[in-house]
Amino acid sequence: HRRVTALDLGGMGLVGMIPPEMGNLSFLSFLNISHNKFHGSLPFELAHLRRLKAMSMRVNYISGEIPSSLGMLQELQHLDIAHNSLTGSIPLAIFNMSSLQIMRLRDNDLTGNLPDNLCNGIKSIKEINLPNNYLTGKIPLNLASCRYLQVLVLGHNNLTGKIPENIGELSMLEELYLYSNQLTGNIPSNLSNCRRLQILALSSNVLSGQIPEGIGRLSFIQGLDLGRNHLTGSIPLDIFNISSLQIMWLGNNKLTGSLPNNLCNGIKSITEISLPNNYLTGEIPVNLASCKNLQ
Repeated sequence: HRRVTALDLGGMGLVGMIPPEMGNLSFLSFLNISHNKFHGSLPFELAHLRRLKAMSMRVNYISGEIPSSLGMLQELQHLDIAHNSLTGSIPLAIFNMSSLQIMRLRDNDLTGNLPDNLCNGIKSIKEINLPNNYLTGKIPLNLASCRYLQVLVLGHNNLTGKIPENIGELSMLEELYLYSNQLTGNIPSNLSNCRRLQILALSSNVLSGQIPEGIGRLSFIQGLDLGRNHLTGSIPLDIFNISSLQIMWLGNNKLTGSLPNNLCNGIKSITEISLPNNYLTGEIPVNLASCKNLQ
């Protein structure tokens, strides 16, 4: 007998609903039906694909709720149903898929809160990608238990409360996107412990207090976007010594103080410095010409 173990129908211009019979392909380990025009809801029968390791259905017109039965796919490592019209809350069963490494549910119409014990069941998770939804509630405090997490994207939701203090325990974190929510409080100072961080995007929230000094110790950071908040105080000098920094967006805050005279000595890679609508004083640094990549 020949068994179907992989089904790749991505970008084929297929239309209609996802056939429930797909659940009969019990030896399937890879399923890709992304970039098509499938509509309707996800069939419950997909839960029968117990050997499935990767499922991609991104960029379709799939609607309805995510069936909690998907949580039965305990071999699944890669789940991508981004860019659809899914509604309802993310089933708790999804957060108990012990093999899951990639969770991409961005650009849907998902609502509800993230579970408080978010990381208890998905210990292997490397990427949580949920922006452009309607998620509410707080960022779970036990986020630090997702210790392999490299990418956390929760931007453009309706999240409230503070950024958890223990976020600095995510030593593998490379990208943190929390922009366009209603987050309050200070930027956690121990973010400086996330030494691998390359992107920090916290813009368009209600964050207050000063920019933590330790941000300047993030030696791999390329993009720093803290604009459109209520941040006060001066810009920490160490930020102007991050040699990898390419984009600095700190506009629309209440920042004070002056820019350092040797502004460009340490940030040689910088392509964009955006600081409008603050209370900065002093002169424009004379060594601006040293920022040769500035666009």
